[in-house]
Amino acid sequence: MRDIGIRMALGADGSKVMRHVLWQTMLPVLIGVAVGMALCASVSGVLSGMMFGLGTHDPFAFVAVPLFFLAVAFFATLIPGRRAMQVDPIVALRCE
Repeated sequence: MRDIGIRMALGADGSKVMRHVLWQTMLPVLIGVAVGMALCASVSGVLSGMMFGLGTHDPFAFVAVPLFFLAVAFFATLIPGRRAMQVDPIVALRCE
C-alpha cells in the first residue's frame, strides 16, 4: 500500500497503478505457465501411456488449460487492482 501511495503521490494515475499491479502479478504466472508447458511437453510421452484418451501433444492440454490458468490469474488480480486504483496517497503514506 505504501508503494502504491508513493506512486500516486508522484503523479501516477489509476491506469498506471492498475498496469503495475497486473504486471507484478501476471509475470510469475506467465513464467509458471511457460515452465509448466515445457515440463508437460517433456513428460507427455510417459503420461499419454497412463491416461486414456490423451494424445502425446493434446491441443486441449497445451492450449486450453494454460489459457484457463491465465484467465483465472487475471480476473483474480482485477479486484486488488481496482482497490489499488482508489488508494488515497495521503492515507497510504500515513499507513505505516
